[in-house]
Amino acid sequence: MYFAVVNRTLQILLCFFALSMLFFSCEKDLDISGQYEEKLVLNGLAEVDQPISIELSKTRNLLDKDDEISWIRNAEVYLTCGNNSYQEKLEYDSSGIYRSTHIAKYSESYVLEVVHPTYKDVFATGVMPDAPEAVVKYIDQGPGQNNAVFNIEIKHKKENEFYIWEMIYSDESVQNEQNISIVSTDVKTDNILPDVSQVQSKIFLEGSSVQSDNITSSFIAEDVVVEDITNVKVRLRTMNRDMYKYYRSLELYKNAQTNFVEPIEIYSNVENGLGIFGAFSESVITVEF
Repeated sequence: MYFAVVNRTLQILLCFFALSMLFFSCEKDLDISGQYEEKLVLNGLAEVDQPISIELSKTRNLLDKDDEISWIRNAEVYLTCGNNSYQEKLEYDSSGIYRSTHIAKYSESYVLEVVHPTYKDVFATGVMPDAPEAVVKYIDQGPGQNNAVFNIEIKHKKENEFYIWEMIYSDESVQNEQNISIVSTDVKTDNILPDVSQVQSKIFLEGSSVQSDNITSSFIAEDVVVEDITNVKVRLRTMNRDMYKYYRSLELYKNAQTNFVEPIEIYSNVENGLGIFGAFSESVITVEF
């Protein structure tokens, strides 16, 4: 009996010893004090008939304990419109926001330059496209319960325009708009998710891949019945390649948060910095029967 107790005790001690060696043998000092370069972060969106405003901040070291955004208040921000037809220095407002007095217009092109004594000069460009024109029609009830098939026909004005659309539900009883999950049934669209049958919040289409004057595409909306269609609308946006890549990366990022896939890097068009600057034009379209 004594031998059995000692043997059992020895087994336990050996297990603890093995575990301790495992922990000690896996210990390693990592040098994470490598070179870290702060950069300016510029985010701005031009909207038609509105002044152009941007937010300016700086990147934050992963090891910093402070979670607050570091706004940049002492930069010089210059806006150039068209072929140097108009230039302006943006005025600082608050919380890193700089505003122009210039009012954005359709078909304008923009160049932003940010000058700061500590950081490299930052540049970004954008183009304000014309307002999109389209017709959206209800076709029929789709496969599955409470699914509906729709058809959208977009007037394709310029070869280098890109399109994104989403479906929204809104009526007087709903305080905020609700996004409807949709999935494309058209090979022309940019199915950004691995499974082409997987629903997403937006549908993406590169206009540069279409040669005709009109783009026709079909899609299925989930949980939409005929009685709801009077309260269903499509929000269509047209933009240039940079803004398209930005919104596309955002959709992939959202998918990565819920499906445990590799991290997604958000697209940036800011030279010598990070962030996005651009413009899009938008139309909200009522569905036709």
